Amino acid sequence: MNADYICDGQMSIFDLLRKEEPKSPILLHPGDKVYLVVRGDIEEHTVLNRTWGLSGGDRGYDLDSWQTWNSKIGRTTFTSYEDAEKAASEYIATNATDVILAKDIKPVKVVAYSYIFYEREIIYFYAILDDGTVYRHSDGTYDHISKDAEYEINYFEERMNMTKDRTDITILEDYKPTFKNMYKIDKKDNWLYAAARYQYFLL
Repeated sequence: MNADYICDGQMSIFDLLRKEEPKSPILLHPGDKVYLVVRGDIEEHTVLNRTWGLSGGDRGYDLDSWQTWNSKIGRTTFTSYEDAEKAASEYIATNATDVILAKDIKPVKVVAYSYIFYEREIIYFYAILDDGTVYRHSDGTYDHISKDAEYEINYFEERMNMTKDRTDITILEDYKPTFKNMYKIDKKDNWLYAAARYQYFLL
């Protein structure tokens, strides 16, 4: 039998190599505004110039400080704020027992300071809540609520003392912080809740 013989309808290796990947349509364009839903939070981003096709027909896009894909549009990426708001509200309603909305965080004490970094004001604070837990906002970590009040306050004070020799540090009296929505952490940790993107990739 001829070694090159192929039965009718049978594909050769060359047919497989020539098989085209599905087209990946361009659905977003540079300058477009998109809204990413991260748990129950909404982030506004701008589409940048770089886009690329992916195997299976998907397409990726660079955003300012993030990325998204065609497969995420209508699920966690939206071109209208109203649609994003609906998806975020649905998440919060479905996970109500695991979410503390920013508007519901009521501190009994707030300690805050600010300093100037490259002409930008940086503000750090912690807030003691009525159940004895501590909400902390500072560098190098996500906003979070911790049950280890002593550690959180000591860490904050150490960071503040490190900057006390700066002439631009200001202790903020009667500071009214802007809180973030807090989402329950599903592992054993001193942190009880954290901002939306903490553990985001594990969802």
